[in-house]
Amino acid sequence: MAAPRREGTPALASRVSRATGTSGGGRASPLPLATSVRRVVALQLRVLGHPVRVQAIEQLARGGRTVEELAKALGITPNATSKHLRELYRAGLLWRRQEGNRARYGLQDTAAARAIIVLARSTEERRRPRQPPSDGGPPPPAGSSGR
Repeated sequence: MAAPRREGTPALASRVSRATGTSGGGRASPLPLATSVRRVVALQLRVLGHPVRVQAIEQLARGGRTVEELAKALGITPNATSKHLRELYRAGLLWRRQEGNRARYGLQDTAAARAIIVLARSTEERRRPRQPPSDGGPPPPAGSSGR
């Protein structure tokens, strides 16, 4: 069985830059990560591992929202929304501002939203049927569904 075709590092880096809106120019790579940073990133990825929290990040990328506004947009109760927002806040992904009896939440920065965009685009690309390379390279493996 032939190994799947993989993009080279420059092509992959270029795709990530386009997907995230970063140029990559003038900024040193943050890799390798310090152990403390790696732990925080792992925590944030674990917290983002719930579809409702990903949807909340999508909504908050459009601007700050109250718990009630988010609950309506997410189609869940305000109590359930608060629990999800609390997890995102504790992971350092959100800011929180009290407005009287209500709390308004927003994204600390756009990094989580950009990461979700990169992963979503990658997922969409993997789900598309693969076309044989135009350069005469080997076709996709037999029986491959493109996923």
